[in-house]
Amino acid sequence: MQAREPLIAGYVKVEIRSRLPKTWGWSILRDANGVVLRHSDEPFKCAEDAWQAGQAVLRTLAISADAA
Repeated sequence: MQAREPLIAGYVKVEIRSRLPKTWGWSILRDANGVVLRHSDEPFKCAEDAWQAGQAVLRTLAISADAA
């Protein structure tokens, strides 16, 4: 039997946090209504770095939801 990925109802949104200097941050939202589960406190220099960090936290949430 093949192991399946645990599901968590959420997604990562990356957005600009400040214009000068340009910094990015991530938020994990539960649904399209904008319920934020977690967000980054630290600024990121590029959107890709923020997205990767947000994805790592989303995977952690999925693992802890599966363990519960």
